[in-house]
Amino acid sequence: MTDETKIKESKTLLTTKLPVMEGWLTPERAHEMYDLICRVQPDVVVEIGVFGGRSLITQALALRDVGKGHIIGIDPWKKEEALSEIGEAEMAWWNAVDYHKIHSGCVDTIWELGLDHWVTIIRAASQDCVWMMPKIDILYIDGNHTEAASCRDVELYLPKVKQNGWVWADDMDWGSTRKARQMLVDSCKVVNDNGNYMLLCKP
Repeated sequence: MTDETKIKESKTLLTTKLPVMEGWLTPERAHEMYDLICRVQPDVVVEIGVFGGRSLITQALALRDVGKGHIIGIDPWKKEEALSEIGEAEMAWWNAVDYHKIHSGCVDTIWELGLDHWVTIIRAASQDCVWMMPKIDILYIDGNHTEAASCRDVELYLPKVKQNGWVWADDMDWGSTRKARQMLVDSCKVVNDNGNYMLLCKP
């Protein structure tokens, strides 16, 4: 059981730290992810699409507080990879991103918070490193949101999730992720669906 004082301290840290980090995860959503880690006490968490590290840091903090488990964060932080499967509407924004700076900021925060023991970063495209993944207790899918890429992540990584394992899926209200969303719904039980993100359990 995680100490209540420790939980309170970590959630306060998330509330103040996340807004100054790159990314879009809200503190409220982070608290949900933190709570799932505390409840499930996973051995292996895998995150596809780390970017500035808001969700990675959230889950790593929870693993530290639980005292077990490890999170593997996968992201190429590479312009060519980001632009290879993206719509015209998002092209200008992603083309202007300083990927090395975003990656460095994420790693610096891991070091700053002393989370090295709980985190492994893999700087590669998700399809290129699936072969090295162990069985997964909690999977977070938030990589490239094109139809092809989002479906590929579900196809490659969902089989790695253990029976009764958990899947977070982000931006599931996008038109381009509709097919990936359906693949998840067809294979898993929907536990929470707020439109933008979903939590599912793999039977």
